[in-house]
Amino acid sequence: MNIDSVIFILRQYGSTIGQTEQDICNSTQIQCIGDYVNSISLKIDQYQDVGPVNSSIQSLDLFLIRSIEIYSSGQVNDRSINLFTILNLGVGFTTSILIKNDPSFTTIPSIWARLNNFVLVDILDCPLTDYSPLFKLARITYITIQVPDSVSGLTFWTGPLLSYSLTTITISALNLPNNLNITTEKFASLGSVTLKSSTNSIITVYMTGFGQVTCTNSANGGYNLIIQNQSIPFNLAISGKSTIEPPISRYYTNLFGLNMENVTGGTYPLFEFPPSLKYLRLVNSLFGIWNLTVPDYVESLVLTKNGLTSLDWSLFDQAVKLNLDVSNNPLLGGPLPESMCYKRQLIINNTLFTQSDVPMCYWCYIKDTIKSPLTTDLIPPTTNLTYCKPKVDTPVIITRNGGGRIIGRSLGFGMFYEKLNASIRYSLDTFIPTIQLNLQFISPQLKFYGPPQPINLMFSPFYPDSFVTKIGQNAVRINSSMSIFNDYLPHTIMLNSTIPCPVTIQTSKYIVCQTSSFLQEGALNFTLSNQYSSNSISIYNNNSVPLITSVAYNPNNRKNVTIYGEFGKSVFQPPTAKINDSIPCYVITFEERRINCLMASEPTSGVANISVTADYVEYIGVSMLYFSPPPRSQSQCQAQTLNCHGHGQCNINGLCECEPTYNQNDDCKTRFTNGTIFNANSTSPKSSFDIDGITFAFELASIQELNIDGNVLKELLTSNWTFNLSKSDDLTLAVYTLQQTDNFQGVEVVANISFSSQAREVPFGTQILQINPNSIKIAVSVSNWNYTYVLSTLQVVFRSVIDNSQLGDGCGDNGNEFTYDQYGSTLQYLRVVKDNVQFSGRFIDFALSDGRPTFSRTKVINQTSVVSDSSSDDGQDLSIIMIGIGLPQCRQCVLDPDFTPLLIDQSQQCNTQSKEKWGVIVGSVVGAVAGAALLVAVFVVIKKTINSHQFLQNVNIKLGAAKQNGSL
Repeated sequence: MNIDSVIFILRQYGSTIGQTEQDICNSTQIQCIGDYVNSISLKIDQYQDVGPVNSSIQSLDLFLIRSIEIYSSGQVNDRSINLFTILNLGVGFTTSILIKNDPSFTTIPSIWARLNNFVLVDILDCPLTDYSPLFKLARITYITIQVPDSVSGLTFWTGPLLSYSLTTITISALNLPNNLNITTEKFASLGSVTLKSSTNSIITVYMTGFGQVTCTNSANGGYNLIIQNQSIPFNLAISGKSTIEPPISRYYTNLFGLNMENVTGGTYPLFEFPPSLKYLRLVNSLFGIWNLTVPDYVESLVLTKNGLTSLDWSLFDQAVKLNLDVSNNPLLGGPLPESMCYKRQLIINNTLFTQSDVPMCYWCYIKDTIKSPLTTDLIPPTTNLTYCKPKVDTPVIITRNGGGRIIGRSLGFGMFYEKLNASIRYSLDTFIPTIQLNLQFISPQLKFYGPPQPINLMFSPFYPDSFVTKIGQNAVRINSSMSIFNDYLPHTIMLNSTIPCPVTIQTSKYIVCQTSSFLQEGALNFTLSNQYSSNSISIYNNNSVPLITSVAYNPNNRKNVTIYGEFGKSVFQPPTAKINDSIPCYVITFEERRINCLMASEPTSGVANISVTADYVEYIGVSMLYFSPPPRSQSQCQAQTLNCHGHGQCNINGLCECEPTYNQNDDCKTRFTNGTIFNANSTSPKSSFDIDGITFAFELASIQELNIDGNVLKELLTSNWTFNLSKSDDLTLAVYTLQQTDNFQGVEVVANISFSSQAREVPFGTQILQINPNSIKIAVSVSNWNYTYVLSTLQVVFRSVIDNSQLGDGCGDNGNEFTYDQYGSTLQYLRVVKDNVQFSGRFIDFALSDGRPTFSRTKVINQTSVVSDSSSDDGQDLSIIMIGIGLPQCRQCVLDPDFTPLLIDQSQQCNTQSKEKWGVIVGSVVGAVAGAALLVAVFVVIKKTINSHQFLQNVNIKLGAAKQNGSL
């Protein structure tokens, strides 16, 4: 143990801990492990002179220490010595440092930049003005700064991208700078920002929007918060004389929570609710009359201390999930309508409401302390509450997977984990308070077979009333048709010899039975008997019917839709179809694998869901149909493209007819290049372009099975391939076949990568794809996937690694963007630019499902910036982009993106007018989803936190190996 270093620290801060090794390690403020110090947490309330420090010591060695916390009394032995500038800490060991009230801590030590595991720092009440070195530390994740009121002239950060790993910033200072720029351009991984000030001035903050944003100030000060990307998910809390630009509206598509306190201005800070806003808190702000209708997705609204005198209660009718707090409005009162019973909670402390103003539904459950629906300072009524007796309108509650719904009156507001008996518990949660409750059986779930069973439900443990009802599972309907059948005789049906299936319909041609037993998919023994004979057959119980595999529509009559899949015979109920769960699509013709229907009204352009119900079973295909927008006119083409950027003409169909060598896909903006070097990897579907030393690489990364919510159920990592390369004339073809693994037996994956210096036409389904010269085309086929669920779909994941140092065209273009269709539905292009070279990845909006074209949605899964070797000064600044191409549930799925190198005419690219017009074109199709890649990136890095160091190490290893293999 380096005892001299510890004694130096004790003397510098005046600690009374003994200065022997035994005293040091026996102290509760210093932890020793073996012969080294693991952590120090000194708390000095009053400085004591315990000996002089040795000012000749140039270095204090504590290489194995994990964390240091110094809570100084405000006095030190020698103010000229900044302890942390001479303290040698372990490069790979020290993770956190806290310094409070240290008058000698005036600069950030340069040695901190070498600590590659240093993730957390707190600097509190120290006379420091320049904090900028903190924000350049490679691994720092959490920074907390508290500045003394006497310190001004603060500097926090300067320059471009600072710390990739930083996720949390908390700054408290009286004299914050008047302008702060906190964007993802500076902090790629930032997820939480807290600013606290008590100045009387207005502080302007430019912000991209992060997971949690908190800005507090005095009543006379505030913030001008400028949100530069309203689509990123975040929660916002702000106070004082503050403004938000742009104003809160529906364009804040992922604003989940808004908290505003002591905000003046006289009007409410939003004129409409953002579509994801669940929690709104407006406190101690004199906004006046509330006049906004509260949507059904809002779960909490706090309007306390706002000087309210009246409310239009009908504005809350839609919000059945709402917890409403109107407390501390002393002039607010009057009768509350019965419709307020349909709220989860009501808080009315310190108001003018009287006992009779409150509906009886609340008084019925006022004692329910587990989930009290009413918080008030009123005295509950003492009369007989006959109104409170529960009434259930559903004598039989049908359950599915242990859950069902109870409908009635005075059912309460839900509760949790009540016992039916010694071993069975259930929960009651509100769907619509007091009239509809969700019932869920818990550990274990009840499994009912046969007829419904009576149960005793209690709606609150604080009231004696309970209700006896019956419960049974969803019935399974079995349909059977016979060639010879005597419908005069009564018949019975048994399944697998033990499960009775009561007959519900019997005709001369078919018989129908219905059972409440759960039937596994697979072979099923079906026995039909009467008093004279018995006959058994083996049938296959196909729980996957109906199933939609692809959808198409007639481009000349968009209401005419054709649906392919598995629909069974539908003998007993004609199939029905709907678009977006609202527009009927009337079935014209029906086959087991094909339905043709006619929509009741003209569809709107964009992505649509489609549902089919066959024999009482519904299948919902999410985002399986895409109605293309109408083509642009010739005049629109001329205006939007500057007449094809001077390299072509707009025809009468609104399309650019380009001069030779110019690219029609971007309206003649770029031209095709010569001299492209195509590199095909011999071990996996990794390919890259090389033009004058500028590279663009991409690869097939994995195949994922997704559930209906988009969550990954299982993933096949595509890493073990066989390879075959062939060349003919001007075409190079690389064929990769994935070797089967134990967990994915029978799955066949084939990737064909082709390259040609000539333009070519490639048939794909019913269309002919025009492939540009010097383009790489990828065809990926996935066959025989064993799906986990009937609603599962597939996603093919591509990965592209881009060297950010190669990006940019010298005209202010950062060179990396995504282009979506005009509805923000599907990614159409990935564009990467260096100087006058552009690499363009095109993602067509359809794939082949069992040989038929169907809509295929492409999205950015993740975009991450990394440094390939952080220990080296010349480490590469790289971006890893993960792109997912969606596929329906199909036996064989085929997709076909292509990638093209292009040349940019920089004489026009740098022209202000030309570039501005191009920006309008791109902006018109990106607008709805601008920053979608940033949204995913922020979400990912929030989850990284302390593990970011290991993540970057793994990336270093993988990229290093890739460079050795020659794939990048």
